[in-house]
Amino acid sequence: MDGRLLRISALVNARLTAAADAHETPADARALQERWDRVIVLRATLQGVALLALGVALVTL
Repeated sequence: MDGRLLRISALVNARLTAAADAHETPADARALQERWDRVIVLRATLQGVALLALGVALVTL
């Protein structure tokens, strides 16, 4: 997976998790959500392609 996706995901997850643990809402919650929304579609697509490739590999064995 692209390193930028991992950094964005890790940053957003860490900030949202810390805020949730502190029972707070980050001031930039909407911006964090928008970043997550952009990343999650690509991540889900990559995982779907990987799953499809695994299925093809298993069928061709």
